[in-house]
Amino acid sequence: PTRKKYKRNCTKKPVKENESSSKVQEVRSLIPKLESEIEMLNTQKEQQDKILEDIFEESKGETESLRQELTLKKEELAPVIKERTTFQTALETAVTKVKLLEDSTTRAKEQLKAAERELAALDVTQENKRATIISFEKELSQAKARIVDAQREDDRLQEQEKVLAKRNADLTVGSMFIFKSVLSLLRQRNCARLSVPGFW
Repeated sequence: PTRKKYKRNCTKKPVKENESSSKVQEVRSLIPKLESEIEMLNTQKEQQDKILEDIFEESKGETESLRQELTLKKEELAPVIKERTTFQTALETAVTKVKLLEDSTTRAKEQLKAAERELAALDVTQENKRATIISFEKELSQAKARIVDAQREDDRLQEQEKVLAKRNADLTVGSMFIFKSVLSLLRQRNCARLSVPGFW
C-alpha cells in the first residue's frame, strides 16, 4: 500500500509543478501592466500635489490676511470681552445676592407665619383668660353682694341682739324689782304674823 501511495504522489507532483509554472508566467505577464498603472498613479499624484501646492500658495496670502484681520478683531473685541466678563461677574454676584435675599425672604415668611400662628394661639389663650376673668369678676361681684347681704344681716342681727339685750336687761330690772317687792311683802307679812299673839 505504501508503494501505491508513493506512486500516486509521484504522478501528481508533475501536475502541481505545471500549475505553479503557469501561475508564475501569468503573474509575470501582469507585472508590466502593474508597473504602468503604478507609474500612471504616481503621475496623477504628482499632478494632484502640484494642484494642492498651487492652491496653498494662492490661499497663503489670503490666509495671512485673514489671520491679521482676526488678530485685529480680537484686539478690538478685547475691551468688549473684558466688559462682558465684568458684566458676567456682576450678574453672577447679583444673582447670588438675589438668591440669598430670596432665601432670607423665605425664612422671614416662614418665621412670620410661625409668629402669626403663635399670635393666633395667644389670641385664643387671651380670649379664654378674658372669659375666665369675666367669670371670676362675676363671681367676685356675686361674692361681694353676698358679703354685703351678710354684713347687712349681721348688722340686723346685732341690732336685734341689742334690742333683745335691752329687753332682757329691762326684764331683769323689772323682775328684780318685782322680786324685791314680793320679798318685802313677804317679810312684812311674816313680821305681822309674828306680832299677833297665838298665831302659831
